[in-house]
Amino acid sequence: MSRALEELVGTVAAISAGAIATRAEQGTKAPSELEVVPTAVRLVSETICARGAPSEEDLGRLDRYLCRLIRRYGTMHSAVDALSSGRRRHPLISQESTTAWAQCMTVSASAVEMTMRRHSHLLHAVQNWLGVHTGFSKQVQGYRAWLDGELQGFDDQGESRPMEPRLRKVAPLKVPSIPMHGGVHDVDGSSSASPAPRRVQPAVVPLVEPKSAGPIAIKRRHENDDVEFLWRSVFEDKRPLEAPGERQLSDEQLAAIDRLRASQEPLERAVAACAARDFGLADSFLPHLDGRVETDLLAMLRGHRYDLEGRFDEALEQFRAADPREDDPAAERALAIALLRARKGSIRSRFGESIRLLRSMFEGLPDDSLDWARSAALLGFALMHAPIGDRNDNIDQAVICFERALDVLKRDEHGPWWAEANHYLAVALLEVRGIKRETAAERAVQCLEHALEVWTRESDPGHWAAVQMSLGLALERRTEGDRTENLARSIEAFSSALGVRTRESHAVGWARLQSHLADAWMQFPTGDLRQNIERAIAGYAAAAEVWARESRRADWASVKHRLGVAWATMPPTDEAERQRNLREA
Repeated sequence: MSRALEELVGTVAAISAGAIATRAEQGTKAPSELEVVPTAVRLVSETICARGAPSEEDLGRLDRYLCRLIRRYGTMHSAVDALSSGRRRHPLISQESTTAWAQCMTVSASAVEMTMRRHSHLLHAVQNWLGVHTGFSKQVQGYRAWLDGELQGFDDQGESRPMEPRLRKVAPLKVPSIPMHGGVHDVDGSSSASPAPRRVQPAVVPLVEPKSAGPIAIKRRHENDDVEFLWRSVFEDKRPLEAPGERQLSDEQLAAIDRLRASQEPLERAVAACAARDFGLADSFLPHLDGRVETDLLAMLRGHRYDLEGRFDEALEQFRAADPREDDPAAERALAIALLRARKGSIRSRFGESIRLLRSMFEGLPDDSLDWARSAALLGFALMHAPIGDRNDNIDQAVICFERALDVLKRDEHGPWWAEANHYLAVALLEVRGIKRETAAERAVQCLEHALEVWTRESDPGHWAAVQMSLGLALERRTEGDRTENLARSIEAFSSALGVRTRESHAVGWARLQSHLADAWMQFPTGDLRQNIERAIAGYAAAAEVWARESRRADWASVKHRLGVAWATMPPTDEAERQRNLREA
């Protein structure tokens, strides 16, 4: 079975845009070797559908949607990765199931079975599928033969020659040691004597004092005004959790793109195509820029192009090749955020390198510049999610970073950055330990209310729902004011977020909200106690269904425990009901 699973996952991941296009164009005349394509697409549709018993119409919709994604992203692997990361969403698709597929497609062949065993629902479905489709192995061989078949007009041109490298190769940035418990180690756990690329203070953020030399002049990079504008507003304006490809372009940006499309200059047309996220057109322009523009500029453009499509590992490779200079903070920040978003390699090494790079920027940037504020906010985000160092120290430093960033960021001038920094500051405050926690919830509520001044349900429903969930948690923990009023507002915030995060579109987020809402009802001090507990039981039970389906055992165990407590707390009307409640508990 292990060999069959490896073969299956490898083939499904390799279903290509070319195969989809060939079947669509040739119809019944398509090569028989491509019979595996609709079979593989249907398997993925069946296993990622959020509905327990999907209809044929539902599966047909998913088949068509997957084929569109494959044609956009190039392969099934890239399409599934876009779904698992949340860059693409569909009301019929379970994000957790696509994550299971993405993990299986990412690991080496020998690790496929072990990875799939962590997702029992997928393993069970695939095993059943293999039991029914006994001729799949022969289809796989045919598809591989088609992939490796002759390319008409290309494979008959004589002996092939190795491709000349288009970009200069640059060694990866060396990561200096960072303070950890028990001594000083590299971020991957090994000792190192390698010199840092530049001197970096190993102290905590507050001790790294930035320069206060006043605002610095913004260095112009491009002769064309539209190229300069799109480069700064589309490519360089990267926020930590924003899905790059989902940002709406402004009328001014669209007008600049239209003007550049009419240009005769390949660079200007390539910039327009990348900014418009027309990746096929961009890829037709970029090869013609070799030797016509600076190598580092071309590498940065390719990096931004990959970043906008969500291909973060490839973006990181290009940003490294560009070798950003210390006097180009936007390029350094692009490298830092690519390190946080990438998936390949050691997560400890990537986060450690990103944090080192961002900290070093504090030494060279004035503390009243926008570049400094953006870098500070990004450093706070990196520290909050860092798998290295002491967690409490990281949170304390993150709070300082966000506070310092907000000293510069203004709502009217930098709305999205201001809202995001307020949101992250609130989340960090809710994790603060010790005596400071008594006032942290109050400050968090204020920050979240600030964020909601920018993000509305109409303008940005995803961010709005995330802030509403954080607001619900902050109000639940708030000690200032009336306890009943705080919990009532907490319940209202969780309920509002549930209006956006539905079970069909975002099962995991929906389950978390149900669990948080149930916690609030269990604590609600007024009203009908029995009714409050019944509402909590309904929330816990709904969350447990999702955790069971998504094979999240720790979450399932936690919510089942709280469900048992709720049943045990339920006031009975008679002895028979008391016994029933205890059995449920």
